[in-house]
Amino acid sequence: HAIDYVDMLRETVARLNMPHKGSSHRHVSISIGVVVLAPDAPVPSTSALYARADALLYEAKKKGRNRVCTEVVDAPLPTQAAAAGMLRRPFAAASAAPLIAA
Repeated sequence: HAIDYVDMLRETVARLNMPHKGSSHRHVSISIGVVVLAPDAPVPSTSALYARADALLYEAKKKGRNRVCTEVVDAPLPTQAAAAGMLRRPFAAASAAPLIAA
C-alpha cells in the first residue's frame, strides 16, 4: 500500500539520524502528502492530484515535523484552487495508485 510505503520512508529517514546543521530540530526529517485513488474512483487531472498532495504536504508540515498526511479519493476532486483550500483529513489506506509530493 502506498501509505505504508511512505510511512516506512519517513521512518527510515528518521532512523538515519542525520545531523541538520543550522536547524533547531537537530536531525533531518521528512513530511509527506499522499493522495491515493480508490480502485473505482474517477481519475482526476494531474494538476488536481498535485494540488491535493501539495495541500496535504503543507498540512503535515503545519502539524509538525516528521509526518505523513494522506487522503483516499473516491470521488471527483475539485479544481486546483479549491483543492488547495479543502478541509483535509487523514485516512487509513486502501490499495490504489499513489501520488507523492515531498
